[in-house]
Amino acid sequence: MKEKIISFKITNKNMPYNYEGMAKLNKDILEFNDNDYDYIFDFGIKRLIKSNKDNKIIIDFDKEEIIIENEKKLALKIKVLEYSFEENRVFVKYLIDKEEISLLLDIKEVEV
Repeated sequence: MKEKIISFKITNKNMPYNYEGMAKLNKDILEFNDNDYDYIFDFGIKRLIKSNKDNKIIIDFDKEEIIIENEKKLALKIKVLEYSFEENRVFVKYLIDKEEISLLLDIKEVEV
């Protein structure tokens, strides 16, 4: 696995998120940890997983659904409005109910 510097932003009304720091990249899998959460972005199957010891959130952009697993399992449908994947950048815009959410991942060229 190669270590890279990344910028990861989620833009929405209620809980915007921003991370800049180190990540591990292995082919189509990018992994990083922030505030006791593990994040895994799988570019091959267009899936983002956010997990800790108590719960797991899986956003599957191909199947257009979010699965929340804790003591119970909840599945929500989403509508992917835009998905672009370039060599060092992923941009996704999707709707949950009527709220639009944007996700931007930039991978810096600098290897550490």
